[in-house]
Amino acid sequence: MVTTSAKESAQDIVGLSSMHARAVLVARIDPQPSELKLIQASMPNQALKPVEVEAEGTRIGSLPQRTVHERLTALRVKYWEHGAMAHPIPGFQPTSASTLTGRLRS
Repeated sequence: MVTTSAKESAQDIVGLSSMHARAVLVARIDPQPSELKLIQASMPNQALKPVEVEAEGTRIGSLPQRTVHERLTALRVKYWEHGAMAHPIPGFQPTSASTLTGRLRS
């Protein structure tokens, strides 16, 4: 898991997963409206359709908007030969305390 701010480079944040050869969970707080945003990015895979490298100025903060509209989005960072996939992980947003389930029984 990588925690980051919206201004960090997408190249660097997503590229960190290459160091450990694992998918990466990117977590950041969206300042407006103060929400936790989670995105999972897979490892690069040669079986995926080739995609262009993310622009050098792309910030990690732009990925949540892309994945919300596309649900599953292809991406590739400069460190990878092949593309990968990223998708959002929805946050928990209860409508009220009375709608919560799974309470502990005594």
